[in-house]
Amino acid sequence: MLAAAGSPDVHPHRDSPPEDRARWDRDSKKLLQDMRALEAFLLGVAKGEWDENQRREKGMSFFGTQGPWYTVGWKMAVTVEKAKGRAELVECMRDMRRLLFSYNDAANTGGLPLWSEELLNAFRRPL
Repeated sequence: MLAAAGSPDVHPHRDSPPEDRARWDRDSKKLLQDMRALEAFLLGVAKGEWDENQRREKGMSFFGTQGPWYTVGWKMAVTVEKAKGRAELVECMRDMRRLLFSYNDAANTGGLPLWSEELLNAFRRPL
């Protein structure tokens, strides 16, 4: 979403129909709730709780029309870019695990929700 908008200062649905923009604005307000849902999923994957089909089904459920993969990902990317610059965000895109750590570092002083140490520890181990 950030790449499509072109800048962290541009609304990701600036040129979208009003209902799409309204949905984004509404869904973006659920950042903490959506982060916790994604975290539960990622921890379950890291712990091997589901088979491949279950992982795929659950992971795809976070897309929806415009689900948490988009809204949480946008917030993380914008937070990292504003705090640490575009170069750091590009490095995060090269290894998405890095985004969790870079986001937490940038969000820590901004009062934003953070990923848990349990999740971060799961991603510190080699995949």
